[in-house]
Amino acid sequence: MMRKLGSLLIVLFAACMALFAACTPAPVPTTTTTVAPTTTTVAPTTTTVAPVDCTARGPGVDLSGCDFTDAYLSDAYLPGANLSFADLSFANLRGANLTSVTLRGANLTSAKLTGANLYGAFLGDANLTGANLTDANLFYATLDGATWSNTTCPNGVVQSTPCFGP
Repeated sequence: MMRKLGSLLIVLFAACMALFAACTPAPVPTTTTTVAPTTTTVAPTTTTVAPVDCTARGPGVDLSGCDFTDAYLSDAYLPGANLSFADLSFANLRGANLTSVTLRGANLTSAKLTGANLYGAFLGDANLTGANLTDANLFYATLDGATWSNTTCPNGVVQSTPCFGP
């Protein structure tokens, strides 16, 4: 009887371990090759980079490079999120809380940002072509290198030059 119980415990333990292993996200390997200045070559090394979870929501999430084309994100709460190089073209971000977000190089072509809070956001090199920023809060936002073309500014004026500054 004791032997059967011991075998059953081992089988249950193995099943639990297999189930736990199935729930662990697989690492995404990348290879980096380093070459010394003269003729010495260093062997390739493997670095594990965690994949970005494009379904994550909330403060400070990493959504860099995610595709949100035509997404409905009205009233989204994403303060401090990283949306670098994300595709938000035609997305509805009306009333979204985007304070201190990073939108470096993001595609915001024809995005609806009406009433969005972009206080302190970084939009360097973002594409704002056709974006609607009516009533959006851009105070302390960094807009260096952003593309402005047929963009509706917070005051409702459509222009192809930056909404603020010279």
